[in-house]
Amino acid sequence: MKDKKVLIVVIVSVLLLLVLSWAKSNEKKPPSWEPTLYNSDTNPYGTYITYELLKDITDDAAVYTTRQPVYNNVQKYLDGYIYYYDNEEDEYSYDDDGEEYTPPVIDMSFYNTVDDLIDTTTYMFVNLEFDLEDADTPYFLDFVGIGNNAFISAEKISHTLLDTLGVNDRRKFFTMDSTYLLADYKNKSFRLRNYEANTKLQMKDCPHPYKVLATNNQNDTVFVQIKYGKGNIYLHTMPIMFSNIHMLKKDKYDFAFHCLSYIPRSNNILWDEYQKQGLIGEQSIFRVMLNSVSLRIALYLIVIGLLLYMIFESKRIQRAIPVMKPPVNSSVEFAGTLSNLFYRKQDYASIARYRMTYLLDFIRKNYYLSASSEFALDDEFIEILYMKSGMSKEKLSQMFFAYKNVMRYPATAKNYYWEFTDLLEEFYRHVKN
Repeated sequence: MKDKKVLIVVIVSVLLLLVLSWAKSNEKKPPSWEPTLYNSDTNPYGTYITYELLKDITDDAAVYTTRQPVYNNVQKYLDGYIYYYDNEEDEYSYDDDGEEYTPPVIDMSFYNTVDDLIDTTTYMFVNLEFDLEDADTPYFLDFVGIGNNAFISAEKISHTLLDTLGVNDRRKFFTMDSTYLLADYKNKSFRLRNYEANTKLQMKDCPHPYKVLATNNQNDTVFVQIKYGKGNIYLHTMPIMFSNIHMLKKDKYDFAFHCLSYIPRSNNILWDEYQKQGLIGEQSIFRVMLNSVSLRIALYLIVIGLLLYMIFESKRIQRAIPVMKPPVNSSVEFAGTLSNLFYRKQDYASIARYRMTYLLDFIRKNYYLSASSEFALDDEFIEILYMKSGMSKEKLSQMFFAYKNVMRYPATAKNYYWEFTDLLEEFYRHVKN
């Protein structure tokens, strides 16, 4: 009988945990402000909007997502074009300590001997940090050299790649309200409010043909096109510009779209998610334990032990006394929040309407006097209100007249609103005294 009760308790507990897990998974979560830049993330700092609009920008070119390392992706593009990878043992050189990477000297004329590509691809990275392994660098550059393109938008770009291209990056604090200029739109500037960029590119040592595409108002390079072989490498230092929150603001998405417009329209796009999300299945926090048989068994034993502990320790000598919190009057806080919202938007008409609604309710409750609408405040209504409240008829008339002007003349609503507010506060002081 006792074992039967324990079994019932176990079954009920498991069902309860399943129900709670289901309810938790379906619970509406607040937006996350973490800058993930995932193409599937619809939170403020994901890149869902940019990814979905890429087809429109590139004339419906094919857009693919990859979660494979750089080498795995570019190798298939090099097959049939370049055959010398079996003899690359001397491509890397190091200093005496074996640490510093020295870029190999590449004969750029080699790429002119390669047949032109039938279909070209743009390998696109939108990351906070772009990392490129030393061993992957020559493959990546050959991918571009034979005629493809690479678009890299990152606040921190791999020094292996930058050193190979002869580009220096410098961390520099830019103001929160910087003006940016695109080289091909000289008569148009983009002022990006509340946006901070802190990386600039220096091109003086770059041996390859390049074109500066965007600078800030201090003439610091933030977007550049480098001609490499038959292809191009685009280096962009403001990846947050492609996040959802910026793509919803006109003064910012306009600049982002102009930057994306440099991608050749005939190119297919290979969008990288590997450097942000890793291989498929790598996000699980238990992936290491689940990949090992012994560790997986240990994890199951821990879960079962915790479940049994919860079952047998659930009986208490005395129930926990819940903390009773006093009720909170959230209506005042809500009204303050709403007022601040209208005030920031300078929507004086909405504020005045709410204040008039409250005033008419006050008059109805205290003087048993009501009006059919907020504009049906005629002389008879004012005469009766004057006799009941003691406020002068002239000021009552001025107060209602100022309110009507607020609603009728939006261009000068601010002046009429303050006149209405002053008379309204005087009315409340008078009737309370």
